[in-house]
Amino acid sequence: MLRFRSYDGYDYSTWTEIEITADNPPGKDNTQPIFSADGWMENIVLYCDTVSKASNRCTTAEINLFDYFSDLEDNIEYISVFNNDNLTDDDNYGIVVKVSNSGIATYNPTDMNFYDTDISTWSLPNVIFEATDSEGSKINSNPVSFEVKPIQFVISEPDSNSVDDEGVVVYSGIGLPGQKVSVIINGNQVNSTVVSSNSTWELGVPASRISGSSATPSFVMGGQDPVIVETIYKGAQEESGFPTGIVIGLVIVILLIGAFGYFFIELETDEQPKTDIEVDENFGLENQVGADSSKLEKHDDHPGWLWDTDKEEWVPDPDHSW
Repeated sequence: MLRFRSYDGYDYSTWTEIEITADNPPGKDNTQPIFSADGWMENIVLYCDTVSKASNRCTTAEINLFDYFSDLEDNIEYISVFNNDNLTDDDNYGIVVKVSNSGIATYNPTDMNFYDTDISTWSLPNVIFEATDSEGSKINSNPVSFEVKPIQFVISEPDSNSVDDEGVVVYSGIGLPGQKVSVIINGNQVNSTVVSSNSTWELGVPASRISGSSATPSFVMGGQDPVIVETIYKGAQEESGFPTGIVIGLVIVILLIGAFGYFFIELETDEQPKTDIEVDENFGLENQVGADSSKLEKHDDHPGWLWDTDKEEWVPDPDHSW
């Protein structure tokens, strides 16, 4: 163990430690294993289906480590995942990244579900492998990162939903690499393909597989539920003389014109010539004052009004000057 620190004339820095391990024990004529970076991948992209709960919901990584590790005495005893004691992020690397006796390293991101169900945490940056020979000599590999990308089954429909009698309707989309995508019509599989390594796929539906004038396809990836898409039509389809958008626009304009026309016609109809009518100021008083005025009583505290003793109500006094 070596410890270092610097001095600038005023003060000392903090200590830095480095541990040096003798690779070959004394008296052992042994050479250290060799790591070759030729063809070594620094980043491997994996995909996980966010909908599926199956054990094969993710693509897996596989590396033959003996393609990169070698030993002059041919006595590599084992290869393991290196654990840096100064880091905590790599503590689970040796559990989820498995190395067989034949030197095959595999990583299935689904194993990380035990520690965290969030797929975004399943990526493993800077995984390092360590080869050890029978004499205890060791060599480390360059780091490799396993990048996990979440995906969902996506279907991109064609621009046109009609096809001539000899044509093919082409669909494309995104899926889990290596999974089979099938198209079903009337309960029968009419075509299938395998999702490529970059998670894309493309699949055609020949018009010859459409019985009658139309069909409604459904797509299936792996063991997921079928996804139904729009109906496709075989043969020439009659088209309107005007595009649908123009027809809808004309209908809206006609309705607006009709609404405004009705509104203004109603206003003109309601505006009739007005005539001034003179009304006698005593109009209706003869109905309010009865013939028997002896039953009407005048009270000084209610000028202009008479009390009708029969009806027990106040009525206007016709003789009062207003």
